Amino acid sequence: MRRRQFITLLGGAVAWSLVARAQQKLARIGFLRQAGPHEKQFEAFREGLRAAGYVEGQNIVIEQRYAAGAYDRLNALAMELVRENVDVIVMGHRGLSAITEIFAGSVSTKVSHRAPCTVISVK
Repeated sequence: MRRRQFITLLGGAVAWSLVARAQQKLARIGFLRQAGPHEKQFEAFREGLRAAGYVEGQNIVIEQRYAAGAYDRLNALAMELVRENVDVIVMGHRGLSAITEIFAGSVSTKVSHRAPCTVISVK
């Protein structure tokens, strides 16, 4: 499966997790990326959401945060999204080796354990 197709499907998956919440209020999605902005990937993500009936500004809000390669900032950016009261956080996963994850831990794992909302990690 091509990366763009996968990201489009991911947008649909995020939308599915928002169904119950969206009926009550404007759903808030936190979009966290380790690198800088990538418009094609973000647009594919929006396409997946639109396909599931979610349109930015109408029934969802997307809060974007980018670490721009400063991996040490990811945890702080994720906690910023938590303070923004997002319903779900979508973030990348660098795919660390098992040994590295054991000793260093991954940011996405740490965020998923600390965040009070759903965290979807994409490799």
